[in-house]
Amino acid sequence: MVQDGFHPTPTTELAHLVLPAAVWGEKEGTYTNSERRVSKVNKAVEPPGEAKSDFDIFLALAEKLGCREELFPAGSPRAMLLKNGVRFPLAGFAITAL
Repeated sequence: MVQDGFHPTPTTELAHLVLPAAVWGEKEGTYTNSERRVSKVNKAVEPPGEAKSDFDIFLALAEKLGCREELFPAGSPRAMLLKNGVRFPLAGFAITAL
């Protein structure tokens, strides 16, 4: 099983199951660079075909395995962060700023 934004690749050619993932401009999220700066990225375009965001792929897989509510009770990454707070120290980081 492979989750990737690009196909075909040598890895996806060997996979029994390829889960089409959206690439950075096709999903909303945050990234942390090597200087530990957190940056928010907004979706620029819709993902093509059946591609989904990483989180949506994880939710669908958790649903099929019967553990979605246990793993992701809040339903979205933003809701999870707002509900549970940040579990690692980031100086000056505010969830609400995202």
